[in-house]
Amino acid sequence: MKEFSSRKTRRAASPHGRGVLASDCDWLLALWQTLYRSDDRGRITHSEAVQWGRVPIFQLGRTRHGNLWRVADGVPATVAIRSARLAAREAVLGKEGPPWPPCERLGAIRAALGPGSRTQEDFQVIGFRLPAVENHDFEDQLTRPLGSTLRDPFNENPGWIRSESEAEGAQTLKREVSMEGDEIASFCEPVVGAPFSFTIAYVETQLQWRRRGHAARVLKGWLRGVRHAGGTPIFFADATRPEARALATSVGLEAFVALTFWF
Repeated sequence: MKEFSSRKTRRAASPHGRGVLASDCDWLLALWQTLYRSDDRGRITHSEAVQWGRVPIFQLGRTRHGNLWRVADGVPATVAIRSARLAAREAVLGKEGPPWPPCERLGAIRAALGPGSRTQEDFQVIGFRLPAVENHDFEDQLTRPLGSTLRDPFNENPGWIRSESEAEGAQTLKREVSMEGDEIASFCEPVVGAPFSFTIAYVETQLQWRRRGHAARVLKGWLRGVRHAGGTPIFFADATRPEARALATSVGLEAFVALTFWF
């Protein structure tokens, strides 16, 4: 089953000098190619993000230019079609930024997937990217010194590290951490990616160290490291956490997709 789309796309220039991405739908497809591997039908076969440890049964991505969805390879065709029909009726995102309203048919899709597809939960994230327009203030944030509390792995081990098992020379990201004494207060952890493709990460901060600038430090440091290594950084923010969205916008990132996963 190939990817379904509920809207035609329009062309837009890539802000990263990687040719032309026709629309936010193309950004979404590139994101999925980083997260998952698919068969000839477009069915998800396995996840590249080993930290997740599982593959979503169904995934819906909503953008301003259209919506796309993908189904896991073990889902029966009748269930996939029923879920896809519901996803096709979801409205595309408005021009305003997040918070966007949640999927109108969240529960209906869960019910359509049914117990036979093992669906038990769903969650939503927002994908953020570097701004599409030139922003000197944003560039200054990425190059400004980040402070002595930050252990910057990108400076200690220029950008990327290699594991001994990577015989083909594949490279992986280190996490970016901010310290309070000997304790890690906040970190930016890569989910999946490589310097020649999209690289996706999220940020976690210990409760007692929040609202002290740690999250912004690690996110800026991670963005800087990915840019210097030639990658395209994508930040995932939990759609239910306003502070995660605020963090992304505070460092100048722009939202381009609302993702919902059904497991």
